[in-house]
Amino acid sequence: MTQSQQQQQERKFIAVDFRGIQPMARERTALAATGPAGLEVMAILPVPPPEPESIEPDALPRPPLAIAADVTFELGGEAARAAYTYAALGGLVSFAGRIGDDPAGDVVLQWLAGRGVDTTSIVRSGATPVVVRLGAAGYRPIAITGNMPGADTAPGAAPDLERALERLAPSGQGTGTLLLAGFPYGLRGEAVAAALREAGRRRVRTVVSLSPVALGGPGAPLSPEDLEPLLPEAGLICGGPAELRRATRRSDPAEAARALIAGGARAVLAKRGPDGATLFRPGPAALEREDTPTPAIATTLQPVDRLRLAASFGAVFDAAYLLGVAFNDPSPVRFAAAAAARVATSPRGILGL
Repeated sequence: MTQSQQQQQERKFIAVDFRGIQPMARERTALAATGPAGLEVMAILPVPPPEPESIEPDALPRPPLAIAADVTFELGGEAARAAYTYAALGGLVSFAGRIGDDPAGDVVLQWLAGRGVDTTSIVRSGATPVVVRLGAAGYRPIAITGNMPGADTAPGAAPDLERALERLAPSGQGTGTLLLAGFPYGLRGEAVAAALREAGRRRVRTVVSLSPVALGGPGAPLSPEDLEPLLPEAGLICGGPAELRRATRRSDPAEAARALIAGGARAVLAKRGPDGATLFRPGPAALEREDTPTPAIATTLQPVDRLRLAASFGAVFDAAYLLGVAFNDPSPVRFAAAAAARVATSPRGILGL
């Protein structure tokens, strides 16, 4: 197969989605997501911000007061992005979380509802979390957060989970999947484990997607102690290299997965960004692993693409992967990576799905 033929196949694969699913078939895709939601401002700079040593001598290090940028507004928050992606690709999804009672929150709510997300379990309160992401060619992106509640103080963590579970199993027994995204954002302790335990009792699958607090962000970062009570109730743990390393204090993904599964998790999805993912499961004699490569997209990404990919890859990947699993797709990992590539290369980001 020539390189041109391979690229054509990848473009065709990236174009595939699950729109047009028959209503009866959609029922088996039922997903309830809970976790953070907010607004993101993507700013692509023509040149990197100056380093401290390049500013005039004896002056306090500070960025310039004004700089031109290509600015777009996008959906933020791991859970909100996952719910939006799931609905955009044709799945049946509800979002149970908190959105600020302010104009920014109005925008987020309109985006979710307009894409088909069930928003009846959303609570409006406080200020909408806002993240400003700055990117430039050859420069590591910067994230600036505002209106962000601390991970230990965000109100209503257990009620959010309970509302999400109620959407899947209102009469005590249900089907579908409960996704706890952006853990541990506002979600820690035995109350979370109890909610996941109740999900298992109601025969609802549980997925915990890890998202450590950014350096310099509010709240304490993810730790192994946070996960210990949750692991016996988790059907799947999702995380990238940094998340798995912080969650287990093991740098090798296989060793991190082994530790999580030894703690009770039934499977671990180790994401490697554009390079693919590995699904780890306990085997009869040893840890089993399923490696899946993904489309070759990393070398073609522009600075704006890389910024969007870094911001949204995890949530988009999780949602598309879970939808692929719900429909027994032959390669849910490849489908998930293709969806993330579409988001990264779309001028509208996740809103372009």
